[in-house]
Amino acid sequence: MKHKVRTYLLLTLVLVLIGISAFLVFASTLFDKTKEDSKISLQTFVDNEVHIMDRELRAASEQIQIIAAALADVNDFANPEVLGRVQEYHNQTHFKRLLIAGRNGQAFDGVGTRYMIAFRPAVTRALMGETGIYEEQDVTGQKTIVLSSPIIKDGKVAGLVLGEYDIFALYQIINLENKEGTSYAALINSSGDFLIDANNDNQLVKGDNNLFKILKRVQFNNGNSLEQILERMALKKSGFSEYGTSYGSRLMYYKPLGVNDWFLVKVHTDKMIKSEIAPVKSMVQKFTLVLTVVLIF
Repeated sequence: MKHKVRTYLLLTLVLVLIGISAFLVFASTLFDKTKEDSKISLQTFVDNEVHIMDRELRAASEQIQIIAAALADVNDFANPEVLGRVQEYHNQTHFKRLLIAGRNGQAFDGVGTRYMIAFRPAVTRALMGETGIYEEQDVTGQKTIVLSSPIIKDGKVAGLVLGEYDIFALYQIINLENKEGTSYAALINSSGDFLIDANNDNQLVKGDNNLFKILKRVQFNNGNSLEQILERMALKKSGFSEYGTSYGSRLMYYKPLGVNDWFLVKVHTDKMIKSEIAPVKSMVQKFTLVLTVVLIF
């Protein structure tokens, strides 16, 4: 009798262990699937942000060109009537400041304020007949995005239109989803410098304004590396990277903007990842407990 009881208990224990092991394998697969879904969600969101931002900047570039074409009849760039037209155009755009300038680099805004903007890349390129989007400083010395286009008169470049883009409009695009500081977004140039970064305390790693310098100090996971990121960015390709810092785990996705060599970077912290996995984890724990009770009794 004792032998039969012992055999029954042993068999029950084996069944319990098999059941729990099988369920834990299932749970692990479920966790991995949830994490993969989190990556897909991150990628989808960034792809949408890049599309919106690219569309915004290209629309702004088209506006600059249209304004420059509309001012092709201008002879006196300081004429109050002309400046009134410039102010009217300004009111219809997202530009923080809209300037009209002659070939000497002397510029005016819509209310007649005078600026000297000679030798800036956006000005030099426009006077060479090019339209472009540039990372520069505004007339007050603050970092901004500048767009410029030449004013063509009788087949020659007579001057230019320059718009200082309101970065806050782009900042709003990259911060549409910031769940209690659990995500982080930034727009960087090809050197890794931040053009725009999210205004919250949850930095990638505090203390620097260059992404590549930051990533030299982190511990990469799952075969990722800074070299891998640099190689993909040089080829203008998007990608994921996982790394850890003293602040916790990070999942980063980067994607080329399509304008210049700029990239949009989005980081989810472990807090956000854990919050997405938490419901699955809770379900697994409850099912494991129920399964153990059922198999024992």
